[in-house]
Amino acid sequence: MSPHRTASAAVSAIGHDHAQLSYAYLNSGDIDGYASLFHADAVVRRPDAGIIRGRDELERDRTAASRTRDGHYVVQHVFASGGRVAVTGRFVLDAPRATGDGVEFADIFTVDESGLLLAQSTYFFVPPTGPPTAASAR
Repeated sequence: MSPHRTASAAVSAIGHDHAQLSYAYLNSGDIDGYASLFHADAVVRRPDAGIIRGRDELERDRTAASRTRDGHYVVQHVFASGGRVAVTGRFVLDAPRATGDGVEFADIFTVDESGLLLAQSTYFFVPPTGPPTAASAR
């Protein structure tokens, strides 16, 4: 195996672990640990928070969110390849605010050459609106 492929596999493995660990840190309320997984110039895009630029802003945003958000992340799948990591899961509200099964999410991370998280884009599942399609009418 070439040194480049070995390095790429190592970065993917570290990125996989860092992405998965980020949810454990958020669930435990360890915002410092969470932010330490990100590059200083990271860019995070979230539909509920807009674009967050830099580790310091990310730490402030997640600290503020942790004060108002009573829930936890349940990671279902983590896939890593070539400096990218995809995570699927569910954010579940804790009782007494729980109203259902939570919301499904997908996060796409970009990992830098040292394994730090350089970018994250979050997507939430929202049921489609409009007239039913042939597939949904079955």
